[in-house]
Amino acid sequence: MPVAASAIYFLNLRGDVLINRLYRDDVGGNMVDAFRMHIMQTKELGTCPVRQIGGCSFLYMRISNVYIVIVVSSNANVACAFKFVVEAVALFKSYFGGNFDEDAIRNNFVLIYELLDVLDMYAEIMDFGYPQNLSPEILKLYITQEGVRSPFSSKPSDKPVPNATLQVTGAVGWRREGLVYKKNEVFLDIVESVNLLMSSKGSVLRCDVTGKILMKCFLSGMPDLKLGLNDKIGLEKEAQLKSRPTKSGKTIELDDVTFHQCVNLTRFNSEKTVSFVPPDGEFELMKYRITEGVNLPFRVLPTIKELGRTRMEINVKVKSVFGAKMFALGVVVKVPVPKQTAKTSFQTTSGKAKYNASIDSLVWKIRKFPGQTEATMSAEVELISTMGEKKSWNRPPIQMEFQVPMFTASGLRVRFLKVWEKSGYNTVEWVRYITRAGSYEIRCYSPPPPQNKSQMASPALKDAVGGLDREPFVALLGKLIGESARLQNDPPNHVPQEDLVAQHVVDALHPVSTDTGGGSLVVRKVGYAEGRSNVIVEYPGTVPGRVVSFVGMHMDVVPANPCEWDFDPFSLTFDSEDKEKLQGRGTTDCLGHVALVAQLMKRLGEVKPALKHSVIAVFICNEENSSVTGIGVDGLVKDGLLDKLKTGPLFWIDTADKQPCIGTGGMIPWHLKATGKLFHSGLAHKAINAMELNMEALKEIQKRFYADFPAHEKEKVYKFATPSTMKPTKWSYPGGGLNQIPGECTISGDIRLTPFYSTSSVVKKLKEYVQDINENLEKLDTRGPVSKYVLPDENLRGRLEITFDGDVMNGVACNLESRGFQALCKATEEIVGHVEPYSITGSLPLIRELQDEGFDVQTAGYGLLKTYHAKNEYCLFSDMAQGFQVFVSIISQLEAEA
Repeated sequence: MPVAASAIYFLNLRGDVLINRLYRDDVGGNMVDAFRMHIMQTKELGTCPVRQIGGCSFLYMRISNVYIVIVVSSNANVACAFKFVVEAVALFKSYFGGNFDEDAIRNNFVLIYELLDVLDMYAEIMDFGYPQNLSPEILKLYITQEGVRSPFSSKPSDKPVPNATLQVTGAVGWRREGLVYKKNEVFLDIVESVNLLMSSKGSVLRCDVTGKILMKCFLSGMPDLKLGLNDKIGLEKEAQLKSRPTKSGKTIELDDVTFHQCVNLTRFNSEKTVSFVPPDGEFELMKYRITEGVNLPFRVLPTIKELGRTRMEINVKVKSVFGAKMFALGVVVKVPVPKQTAKTSFQTTSGKAKYNASIDSLVWKIRKFPGQTEATMSAEVELISTMGEKKSWNRPPIQMEFQVPMFTASGLRVRFLKVWEKSGYNTVEWVRYITRAGSYEIRCYSPPPPQNKSQMASPALKDAVGGLDREPFVALLGKLIGESARLQNDPPNHVPQEDLVAQHVVDALHPVSTDTGGGSLVVRKVGYAEGRSNVIVEYPGTVPGRVVSFVGMHMDVVPANPCEWDFDPFSLTFDSEDKEKLQGRGTTDCLGHVALVAQLMKRLGEVKPALKHSVIAVFICNEENSSVTGIGVDGLVKDGLLDKLKTGPLFWIDTADKQPCIGTGGMIPWHLKATGKLFHSGLAHKAINAMELNMEALKEIQKRFYADFPAHEKEKVYKFATPSTMKPTKWSYPGGGLNQIPGECTISGDIRLTPFYSTSSVVKKLKEYVQDINENLEKLDTRGPVSKYVLPDENLRGRLEITFDGDVMNGVACNLESRGFQALCKATEEIVGHVEPYSITGSLPLIRELQDEGFDVQTAGYGLLKTYHAKNEYCLFSDMAQGFQVFVSIISQLEAEA
């Protein structure tokens, strides 16, 4: 509701009227007397700034030695009134040279009347008592600073200037005409502050992003700008207006959006586009807040051990989860310590740390922090021994400061920035993204004392859920294996129809789903291609933000040739001598896990235990073929359907042998092509032997590779069988007679890379190796006295070229300090009897992509590695039954911690 002021008074401290103006005839001229008598003389000026006297409300504020009093006769927006007073004073100060007091008012009363008075022609500030435009820039176009009448009106009888009110209160009051720039440029900064409060157990308690879009415009004339963002509402409205489907890609939902006054709100309400005529220079276009799908730039894993009364051990690991090509600047980690700290010692893998006694904290500073890396600080703290009983130390949270250029925690992106101006000039647009730490806090974790095996948590849940029921498990698995012929993933010959499996899962869960009206499971099918669906199943918990998820149970299989099998791969059969064996394609790799987790979710739906954590299962399509993208778990992540899984551990169920798989290898397929000169072998001195060139070049490249990417110390921790390797696996050439020296030769192979090196850095290095060899062919080793790679007389040089297939995959290193890993190891030891984490050199690219998106991924599986993707595939029911108990134990542990 607008203010609708009836009168405004400027009084000195004695109550004398300096200036006043009546805007309406609904109040009398003696209002100021009522104010003096009932408020000023009763000494109540310092209490409530709003008083009601005789049916009128008095809103007043003291600025310096002046009282500004607004009188209203009806209900009014008080906040709007005081906002008007503050802005009006700022306006007066801009005219008075920065001063506003009784003397300034007396010396400039004519000018103040010009600003306040409702002229016959137009209103500058107050239009019939309603606040209008208080912009000093636009008002100074019509009212001079000498306190005389506006140049548009030298006498009261002058006719009104056409559209003057519109010019003052319209859409371009913030920009003057006639601006001219030699170079037309627009600078746009998206600046975000990410706020986080994480519990000592690693769960997110509070997380949001506050952002603002800052612009700096140097544009001639009166340009119209239109800004497009990847916000969900805007994209949906654009698609609706253009009668086409919404484009795929990550979209975000903006909350609490506020705009600069230049934004055309009518167009925003109707078209959801940000259209505006910008002010000249720098201004804040909009502010917003994001509460869902926040991409945390850093994960912090702190551990504090109190060793007696006078010593502490502190370990803090910081991992950057933004892109490998990005980096953070000015990273500061503040770790609180007790006030009685006497001595500290540090070890850091990056940056420097010191003790700051003024804030009782260890301060660890890292000037530049690359993406997809981690840094560790270890500290020993000695405390002053105090007399008396030791008081428990209430640990404040760890705090972080950082700035990450070209990264947004919200995922907000500028899709386009268009500039229209009638003269049609060209513009240069600059866009920059910056994410900073707001309140970024992580509570410290202190390991509990060791427990023996009899101290297992939450036996009630285990007793209620029980074990894996063989009959329904085998019945469901039989239906899934029966579909496996149509689940083979080898396009174009075999395009899997995962919908068949998805429907079996949905049918099995239907009796305990919300679709029945009385069930508790929320079951949802999500498809991005015909016949190919994913299934998301949720058993809701009672505490928001607490989640445990089981993902990776894929519904496609690798092809099988029945002629090579001893039994039908496309139906579930049993070994005649060992009823434990369940035989068929997919039993050990994927469909066995689908049936297993489906039975877990069904059992939760039947028992209905009261859990704090939501338990979520995600059955996915298209795991066996990376050439098709966007229809499996990657599509679910892109659409934000799995964002809530980031707040808890995610268990990827697709490995084998009942043990945690903590690492996988990356893979880089490469092709090294050498081009020389074809010639007769009897005249070898006139040829450039492409085969010899390629072999010698590869030898040099391998030498440099092993020097730049040696065995990494963490490979032993993660139990990798081998370090990173670069090996040729095949070669090809056009062919020819035995007496022809080949003019072309290609050697191909792959690099198996442990996850402690990035594929991008390896690819970059290989290209540099090849470029250097090409430039220095004369230095490359030759084979024999007449072998050469350069023919100066013919001005001919050999040439090397290295290319890479599209299936470049980074390796995976699971977080060994996360609560998910600890729960998995504890559950494995409890159920299986021992825990032996292992790593494989094979690649699991989907897991790495989930890690890059901020998920805490751990991997396990309950098939048999020796039959994985092999002919005569089978699994053991006893292994699957143990997997079921491991899942229940994990949920029980997390519930006990909560």
